Amino acid sequence: MCVSLVASTPDEAWNGRIGIITPYKAQQQEINSRLCKAWADMKMRPVGIEINTVDAFQGREKDIIIFSCVRGRSNNTRGRSEAQSVGFLKDARRMNVALTRACFSLWIVGHCETLRRSPNWSALITYAEEHKLLTLVPDTFAPLRWAKLVESGEVADD
Repeated sequence: MCVSLVASTPDEAWNGRIGIITPYKAQQQEINSRLCKAWADMKMRPVGIEINTVDAFQGREKDIIIFSCVRGRSNNTRGRSEAQSVGFLKDARRMNVALTRACFSLWIVGHCETLRRSPNWSALITYAEEHKLLTLVPDTFAPLRWAKLVESGEVADD
């Protein structure tokens, strides 16, 4: 998504204007690594896209924000309620921070079924559906690498 956006216009147009937010430090590092590889593969000069955690973005803004709500899914919720299985994303304060960092455009990437387990996320998704702002993509893009990070213990699946 980011690479396509940046490749569509001159490098200078996006420098410092795009931010990618994730609740997870390991995901921040993975996104950064993949973007660097994409720039190299396309023989493009890296653009000033800031990739950081929700907490690090507090108090700051970018013209365009991509909020990654993608997380490893667990088949065992270990007795937790469905809302708890949303993990870190259920925190309304952090949700508010992430959703209010964009000046002009906010893209949220996540698994609707999982996010709907939280009342706040469910309300946002319903609003997006009612206003035709929701784009569904095939589930063929499963986050295999993220699942490997969870399995290896590099990130918590809470």
